[in-house]
Amino acid sequence: MPYDGPMNEKLLNFDALAEAEKATGKSYKDDEETSSLGFDLHLAASTAKRRMLAEACDTYHGQPLEEYLEVVRSLGFIEAVRQPFVNYQDETKTETYFIFWHPTDGILLSFDTYHCNHVNGGHFYYNWIPDKTHKDWFTCVSSGWGNDINGRYVWSGDHDCREALKYHICQMRDHGKFLVPWESYHMVWLGHFTERNSKSDALFSKEYADWSTDLNMSYIRRLPKDAQDCIVSVYEAHENEYKANRTKIRTSCPEKE
Repeated sequence: MPYDGPMNEKLLNFDALAEAEKATGKSYKDDEETSSLGFDLHLAASTAKRRMLAEACDTYHGQPLEEYLEVVRSLGFIEAVRQPFVNYQDETKTETYFIFWHPTDGILLSFDTYHCNHVNGGHFYYNWIPDKTHKDWFTCVSSGWGNDINGRYVWSGDHDCREALKYHICQMRDHGKFLVPWESYHMVWLGHFTERNSKSDALFSKEYADWSTDLNMSYIRRLPKDAQDCIVSVYEAHENEYKANRTKIRTSCPEKE
């Protein structure tokens, strides 16, 4: 599926502060002029980027929610979860948490809203087999890792879903193929920001890890059957291995005298 719109990759990946530092030869951390130039470059690039992505019917920062949802549905995603929740920072605001599923590509898309009408944050998760005849295949991926599985190189990863969602998925389709069902697990982080904040005091603890696993599974169990069939076995295998390793570490620690 080719990307049917304008795309300037240099603009999409533009780093305003880095460009400002190149121009002045100074660090933005130490030089007010460099910092100010970086801010101005960021504003100009953001405006140009929004214009470019809107023309391509793609997603962009600050996009109205309904417009964002139109792009998501046009890519073949099916809405699986729509859950209202109270914004813990402003209890007069009711936000919405969404999970979408792509049955053909096995992509799980998760995001929440902010101020009701904009995407706050989220990711899409996948397994993907790159076509390594494309020497630039690695430019298609973001977070994640690759493993050789049954004679194939499988990348298990995720992308930020807020900007250029259509472009990133099209690039991955053009440079490889998505894998269904999943055979490898990198990370799935489900739930909205009020839920996650409620346990922030316990972050990085065993209790948080167990709670996060239960939260993920509570949402996965709400997905369509084909989505569960794609994800559950590899997710549970990973979590069981993680818990077993954590138990080994605890039992191998010497007792304090």
